[in-house]
Amino acid sequence: MEIHVHVACAYPGEAWVEHIEWLEPAFNERLEIKDGRMRMPDRPGLGFSLAREAAQWRIDSLRV
Repeated sequence: MEIHVHVACAYPGEAWVEHIEWLEPAFNERLEIKDGRMRMPDRPGLGFSLAREAAQWRIDSLRV
């Protein structure tokens, strides 16, 4: 959804983006939601940077 907010902002009609809170630890920044609408970040690039902990998440590091 952090990337989809850019697509939704470019869409000419009313677009919607699903917000999944359990993905928040993956990023250092958070989506700003105000009055039920996601705000487009004004930071460079996509506006989000990968959290150090998330950069270490790998499928081979999961315990089953």
